[in-house]
Amino acid sequence: MIGQIKKWKSRLVRAVGALGGYQLARWLTGNQPKILMYHRFCQQPKRGYMDVAELRRQLQHLQREFNVVPLHDVAVALRSGSKLPKNAIVLTVDDGYLDFYQYAFPEFKAANVPVSFFVTSGFVDGETWLWPDMLSDLLDHIEPTQAQWPEETPKQVVAKMAHCSEKRAAWHYLNRFLMPLDLTDKLNWLQQAAAINQYQISKQAPPQYAPVSWEQLKEMAESGIVDIGAHTVMHPTLSGIPLAQAVEEVELSKARLQQQLGIDIHHFCYPNGQPEDFTPEVASAVADAGFDCAVAAHCHYVTLHDVYALPRFSVTTNGFQFNKIIYGVQWLSKRLMQKRQFAQAQEHGK
Repeated sequence: MIGQIKKWKSRLVRAVGALGGYQLARWLTGNQPKILMYHRFCQQPKRGYMDVAELRRQLQHLQREFNVVPLHDVAVALRSGSKLPKNAIVLTVDDGYLDFYQYAFPEFKAANVPVSFFVTSGFVDGETWLWPDMLSDLLDHIEPTQAQWPEETPKQVVAKMAHCSEKRAAWHYLNRFLMPLDLTDKLNWLQQAAAINQYQISKQAPPQYAPVSWEQLKEMAESGIVDIGAHTVMHPTLSGIPLAQAVEEVELSKARLQQQLGIDIHHFCYPNGQPEDFTPEVASAVADAGFDCAVAAHCHYVTLHDVYALPRFSVTTNGFQFNKIIYGVQWLSKRLMQKRQFAQAQEHGK
């Protein structure tokens, strides 16, 4: 029933959009900047990646109907109360993968469109590679339904794995279990799971998960197109580690980027970036470290009311979803939902 309702809603949005609804939503949300979030890129279409042709199409679309502005402009406007251009859009990319340099950077440069690139400094240094990629690598080399799992794995997760023939579904189950754990515990679990199943996770990222190099980052920073931001040193969930360690992740990532690139680093991105993944104390540490703003990785709230917790919309190759985001349909939907929840809370409080 829920699936059918969602299908009908999508059909209604498509129909209304074709009749001018998108332009109406664009007008209604023209004063609400929208921050978009990308991750992986590729040459040919591939699930979970943004291919070059689709990225080019999206950039051309944004240039025709919107004002793509740097993240810096949004931070300045929020702090000073100054106005941004109508229908402002900000583009951001997370993590620091090589494929951004290979496939996306040439497109941004050719279109002369600004983008913020948030880099995990320890990833570039070769100290680590991202644990979700380690999980993907592990599942690529074992059969989940026949695998053995470390003792601390919850019984319900083990039971799901025994019947999970689709590796994508297996990844999501295990990712949900691992996400709240301390980074050290995540890595230990992954190494144990690999060893139990006669596989060894490499110390360096395989080519498909490789990081950008410092030389490539310098080239992009010097282009004037790419704004380099910090994304911690080792990509931990900052709310899941001691505050002192979280402060080090924030401060050392900035220091390392500035040392290697010879530029000031002004913007920060929370790893994972869901509401539960960073705390007010962590946000204060980001401010104390001298960052001008910080971005989250969710749009549970859509108003830019906190310069150190800016919401973002995740972008895919799905053209319908892309239109809903950029024209403001998703913004309006979430804003109406928030107002409804607020009204219900007040009613219950009476």
